Amino acid sequence: SSSSSSSSSSTNTTFHPSIFDRQTTAATEKDTSQTPTLATGDAPMPVMVAAREVVRARFGAIHRLYGGAGNKILATALGHVDCTIQHQYGGPWDTCAPQAVLESMGGRITDLFGNSVSVYSDATRNSFGFVATSKESRIPHDDLCSSLLANEDVQEYRKKLLLGSDNARDTSNQSSK
Repeated sequence: SSSSSSSSSSTNTTFHPSIFDRQTTAATEKDTSQTPTLATGDAPMPVMVAAREVVRARFGAIHRLYGGAGNKILATALGHVDCTIQHQYGGPWDTCAPQAVLESMGGRITDLFGNSVSVYSDATRNSFGFVATSKESRIPHDDLCSSLLANEDVQEYRKKLLLGSDNARDTSNQSSK
């Protein structure tokens, strides 16, 4: 099947493999429902779990899983989802072209904390992730960033990044002692 629903505790998540998968019509059509949608990956890090919960609680959004930073940004630009959040990405190759498309269509992209995305300034900036919204998003970009910044897990992630801590990256795969 081209899409399936997962029923995790208290979340409404639908998996959409790619906006370019022509066999997945739900992932290639503009969302016309009244419910806002958020696209993220399935990262289990506390900052992403918190971000998904903030968007669900504050804006009533449903969550769609998308693979690839570029796919998420393009899905937002095309209006398939209202916003996308990613806590980190590989480099300019992940965001340059999708950012150009998004911005040319009137959308916005910032880092996770509401600052301009500058892929060429410093490689560590990739750890600041991104938030993207479309021109017609039902989730206002500035409200989204403010809501994220008000969350304790997002604040902790930001603090670790600003202090240059290696702990900002995923540590969930380390075994407990």
